[in-house]
Amino acid sequence: MKYKYKNLIPFVLVIFMAAAWYQIIRDSVNATREYNGYVEAARRFSDDKVLLDAVENYNKAIQMKDSVGLRMELADVYKDNDMMDETAETAQAMISAFPQNAQAYEYLMDLYLSQESYGGCFRTYDRANKVGAVSERMTQIISEIQYKYRIIASGFSEVSMYSNDICAVRIGDFWAFVDASGVNLSGAEYKSTGDFTEDKVLVENLDGEKYFIDSEGNKRGVLPDGVSSDNIGNFRDGVYFICDSGKYDFYTMGKQKVLGDYSDATTFANGYAVVLTDTGFGLIDAEGKAIGSTDYLKVACDERKVATENKRIFFMKGDSWIMTSTDGEVVGTDTYEDARPFYPNGAYAAVKKDGKWGFVDAEGKMCIAPQFDEARSFSNGYAAVKKDHMWGFVDVSGTIVIEPVFQEAMDMNSSGNVFVKENGGWVLISLYQYNY
Repeated sequence: MKYKYKNLIPFVLVIFMAAAWYQIIRDSVNATREYNGYVEAARRFSDDKVLLDAVENYNKAIQMKDSVGLRMELADVYKDNDMMDETAETAQAMISAFPQNAQAYEYLMDLYLSQESYGGCFRTYDRANKVGAVSERMTQIISEIQYKYRIIASGFSEVSMYSNDICAVRIGDFWAFVDASGVNLSGAEYKSTGDFTEDKVLVENLDGEKYFIDSEGNKRGVLPDGVSSDNIGNFRDGVYFICDSGKYDFYTMGKQKVLGDYSDATTFANGYAVVLTDTGFGLIDAEGKAIGSTDYLKVACDERKVATENKRIFFMKGDSWIMTSTDGEVVGTDTYEDARPFYPNGAYAAVKKDGKWGFVDAEGKMCIAPQFDEARSFSNGYAAVKKDHMWGFVDVSGTIVIEPVFQEAMDMNSSGNVFVKENGGWVLISLYQYNY
């Protein structure tokens, strides 16, 4: 009898296994039928504009079997009902659920693009790029919006150059300082200001007192006794100039005169300045020693009266401009009709040749052919150029990346922001690709 029971065991096991598989298949079929029912109901309610029931059924289907396609349908339901916040939330949840799926990122980027939310496009692309889920469509979107910008500060009647990412701005009748994002640094008002070429700047308060402050508005130095000049230079390399009775003298912050008796002078930069003597303009070092020729007719300076950035100087000799190094040597063989000095963090300097402006590098090579009506030197990867009476911006390839639509333009700061003039006033615009 025991032998017969042993023969029955395999048979019974087969029966149990078959029954188990049957139940699994039956449950799967029922689940599929239930899932399909939710999806069909969701789509039917969506077609009939019955929002709440459509959303409810989509969520039940997602809980049973999640997919990018189903979440896109749910997002479309919200979008078709102009519920854009819910659309974005659904798309963001889709990315969280499927972080490697490029379609999910594409959907959100297209949504942001339709809303002109360019910062959202850049953020989404950055997130996708980190996990290697970038598609051709996403790259195309970034290419389309690469140079979109927005206004982040306005209300300025005058602006200076950005220097160390601080800029003097005029608001109404008075001057103040803003940072790279246009935020007022101290809230103080001044009758006049210099530039933050280093960590100090000369200001004149509303009572007519002149003194040096730091970027936090603290008083950090005063002028030598008896000085009443209106022509006082910017502090850099430990010194600044004062023009008194037609003569330029250099002083330290300790009120000590270290160099002087020049007929004109530029701000020291990189250990050098240009001064005017009886023979002409020439380069000097920190000890006042002349370097190279001292008989040039003019020197190219920026608004801060700096001429020696990038250790290159443009001098006028005869009827033309040439480039020299801080060793006093002529750089390159070209001559120019006009020139702008190199700027900090700038690859190329603007030069004029054959009636048009182009750009040269520090070795004197013409990198962007003369083609613009006017130009400023490069700063942080871009240069302001004038074409057809309006100003725009080019990149280092010479391609116009921001169309000439501004009355005037300044130089890009390290945060991807730049002052431009429109409708008679200055505004600070910000490129989304750097600020999102």
